[in-house]
Amino acid sequence: MNNILGDKSVLQRKIIIFFLFLSFFGVSHLQAQDEILALKQEALSHMQAGRYGEAIDLLNKYISAKPRLAEGYNLRGLCYEARSQLKNAIIDLRKARKLEPDNKEVNKNLARVREKLYKILKKNIVGYKRDIKIDPSIPWNYLEIGKAYRWMEEWELAEEWYDKYLELDPNASPDEIIRYAEILTANKHIEKGVRILKKWVDKYPEDWRLWSRYGWFNIWLGRYKIAKEAFERALSFKPFFKEAQDGLDRALKHAYLTQEQTG
Repeated sequence: MNNILGDKSVLQRKIIIFFLFLSFFGVSHLQAQDEILALKQEALSHMQAGRYGEAIDLLNKYISAKPRLAEGYNLRGLCYEARSQLKNAIIDLRKARKLEPDNKEVNKNLARVREKLYKILKKNIVGYKRDIKIDPSIPWNYLEIGKAYRWMEEWELAEEWYDKYLELDPNASPDEIIRYAEILTANKHIEKGVRILKKWVDKYPEDWRLWSRYGWFNIWLGRYKIAKEAFERALSFKPFFKEAQDGLDRALKHAYLTQEQTG
């Protein structure tokens, strides 16, 4: 009888501890949600007062806490627009649209910022083309035209002008090659991308971004062994580089599945 009563007492204590545990974490969760909501409300107050820099600082924290919500990117995009940082604005608004493609407010804001930015970029392109007529040997003008078309997501034209730029500048920076690889990805010119990236990983053998991008282009062509080696090279320079980690996981998974099928 005493044993039965003792067991019941232990069970009751466990139940009480369990509910206390749930209560504690439930309250903590609600407090955290309240704090996140407070970030957004304070950011909105700053926006209404025209303090867009302060609002951006708060929205950075809000987005870190809620990265899958379009609202944070939309609000931060509006702040950037108000500060005439249109490229930052369009990046955020494109992210917001990707998360909520049918959001009318996001699409309206994106269309407005796009119109403003594209007008400036097209004017710049005219100027660069005029400079090329004066002196066609300056690589920078070709690069700036390519970058402008990249911002406008006119990928074929962006690739055309990047090609012209690279003909004139054999020492292009890794940053420009990464941007070029993005353009080639959009145009699905994967074989060409492999050739370009191989040339530049040989030129900049310690740039982990180039090695990682080279790995992904090889993944897309089904060249998993080369991809695996490329991702391992990237991670040897930057051990926790997520893009390369994800690529290596995919290459190893394919190797494992192939081994399973042939085993």
